[in-house]
Amino acid sequence: MIANGDSIGARNIIASCGLKDYLDATIISQEIGIEKPAKEIFEAALEKLNSKAENAIMVGNRIDADVVGANKVGMKSVWFKWNDRYQETINDGKERPNFVIKSFPELLGILGLS
Repeated sequence: MIANGDSIGARNIIASCGLKDYLDATIISQEIGIEKPAKEIFEAALEKLNSKAENAIMVGNRIDADVVGANKVGMKSVWFKWNDRYQETINDGKERPNFVIKSFPELLGILGLS
């Protein structure tokens, strides 16, 4: 998980949603001093996972932070469009996700797990 925000708040959300046991790495912007979409925060996650960008997928609900950042480092990007809270317009190639989903079960097909 790569999260922009404060450490305590982000970790509380992760714990309250029951995600902690499903994450191999958690990178929080306040803890490393870098925010999405900077490529360095994505590189930190890849390093912690000992993975290459081409073998990783970023799932996020924001084009400007999640999709753009993943695309910068060469990760596959999945726009999780579960509401209309954030930008919907894709202005150029750096904002174009590889996939768009509206529910997490759709992710299983992308991952080849369905």
